[in-house]
Amino acid sequence: MPIIVRDGLERGRVGVAHWWPERDFCWGPSVLPTYMRRRARRMKSKYMTMVYVEFPNSAIATYAVCRANDQPSREKGRFIALLRMARLLKSMGLKMERQ
Repeated sequence: MPIIVRDGLERGRVGVAHWWPERDFCWGPSVLPTYMRRRARRMKSKYMTMVYVEFPNSAIATYAVCRANDQPSREKGRFIALLRMARLLKSMGLKMERQ
């Protein structure tokens, strides 16, 4: 079930992208920005999750990065990144909802 954000009449869909160090070699280009992938490698991260919202005229994104000693999982990364996005949207006066 997709998650959306309403901004008056305009609506943006929430997307989730996952990254791990081997992904660049196996899957080709990534949705995640290069500077975030480099930062994750410098941190010796095992896993990173990005949540983004694309509105018709803008986009916002937030990240959750697992440290080297964490036990990474998609579920934990998704939860943390979605929570951060919800807080960011709340500060902007918006709200996420299921469609």
